[in-house]
Amino acid sequence: MSRKLILLLCSLIAIETIYASGISVNDVSLENFNESEGWVHVQCDISWNHSWRLDTGPSNWDAAWVFVKYRANGGPWLHATLDPTNTDVWSSIAVFDVSSDGKGAFFYKSDVGSGNTIIDNAQLAWNYQTDGVTINDVIEVKVFAIEMVYVPQGAFYIGNGGSGPETDAFKKGNTAYSEYLVASEAEIAIGNTSFSQLNYDNNSSYAGDGLGPVPDAFPKGYNAFYCMKYEISEEQYAAFFNTLNIEQQEDRDITNNYGKDTDDEVDGNTIAWDGPGNEMTTLTPDRACSFLSGTDVTGYLHWAALRPMTELEYEKVARGPGTPVAGVYAWGTEFILDTPYNLWSPDTGLEYISSGSAANLGRANYNLTNTLYPRPVRCGMFSYGTTGTREKAGASYYGVMELSGNLAERVISVGSPNERGYQGIHGNGIIGDYGPGTFVNLLIYAIRGGSWIDDANLLLIADRTRGGGFGGGVNVRQNYIGGRGVRTAD
Repeated sequence: MSRKLILLLCSLIAIETIYASGISVNDVSLENFNESEGWVHVQCDISWNHSWRLDTGPSNWDAAWVFVKYRANGGPWLHATLDPTNTDVWSSIAVFDVSSDGKGAFFYKSDVGSGNTIIDNAQLAWNYQTDGVTINDVIEVKVFAIEMVYVPQGAFYIGNGGSGPETDAFKKGNTAYSEYLVASEAEIAIGNTSFSQLNYDNNSSYAGDGLGPVPDAFPKGYNAFYCMKYEISEEQYAAFFNTLNIEQQEDRDITNNYGKDTDDEVDGNTIAWDGPGNEMTTLTPDRACSFLSGTDVTGYLHWAALRPMTELEYEKVARGPGTPVAGVYAWGTEFILDTPYNLWSPDTGLEYISSGSAANLGRANYNLTNTLYPRPVRCGMFSYGTTGTREKAGASYYGVMELSGNLAERVISVGSPNERGYQGIHGNGIIGDYGPGTFVNLLIYAIRGGSWIDDANLLLIADRTRGGGFGGGVNVRQNYIGGRGVRTAD
């Protein structure tokens, strides 16, 4: 390594627990410096728990989305450009795919199996010269990793397919209690006159404008994509916040009077910030992060080179390719536990259910199960101590957690003209550099999946009570709304 290019700092972003499906990045270094070609390997160890790769059923895998931030000479933190062509083989247990835009890489198991994934000496080629860095600069580097789940390409249904408790579910044309097949990424007509049209009611007044069409470019979920396995955690949001400049931090400060208005714990949110010159901290890093506005989530996803999820993608991730059944939650059945949970080691990374766990019913954090602990829970809590069933783990068809309950999911709706213009473009990793075609002007999110303050009906996959993107307060910071992102597979 050149003596002129100096690594000062390494960092990690992780859900660091013993019992959660945690991910960690350690031992960051710069290796194999190539001055003539302008690249250097960013080397690190990456590991996460309860990993898998399947060749039957969902036929998918979980993965780590890994990206690099750097700053030169004490300047702002910027997003490193990785080289998709510099892919030396260094691991027999994992595959890694650098994205075509060079914003990050997916690491996942090379063979079918399950269990912890440990990758030592992972190397990503950073084209530092492309990013304007010279050999005379003093460089600081941070490596971040987010657990993701691969959702394969394929047709799927939206709607509830019957007479159920859902409000304003999708249906075909003027056919009541029907499901709609999404068979491609082609334009979808909206209306109630043809069997081929997509339709929905608007009984809630927030389901949507009933207009269309949904354009070709709007991500419909047919093409393959990756979805965050968990909701954004408090640690992840704080790590994002701590790479911003002062002006950006003031905008994204969820402790101000436009958020929870204190550094103290409010409804389970323990994030604190003492102002400029200090880092944002949390007492419960593993807990899903509440009080995130649409703009907060947009900023995080843009920074992580991800993008928002559409409500069509939400239904695919939750249900999979099966035919919809009315009254079903993200774990695939209509059964849900309705008695309060007791928690072992609450408020820690060891938090898990200590009573009611034997019931073979869907596990979710909502208003009947959290009366003893009325707040969001740690990411992935329900998967600990289960026998592997989706229902007991509260897991979606593809293995994504907490899509029903805990914190409501921000999604891009088909129900408003602004959101129908969404084209699924990924963030470029640089806050403030939004450029033409980015998604940051699409700030009026809808929400799906229900939350810890909601009754069970709002947790149903097909429920669109707040699915139209017309506000109702859902774009501001609320104690029941968090965030999650996706990335289209190359």
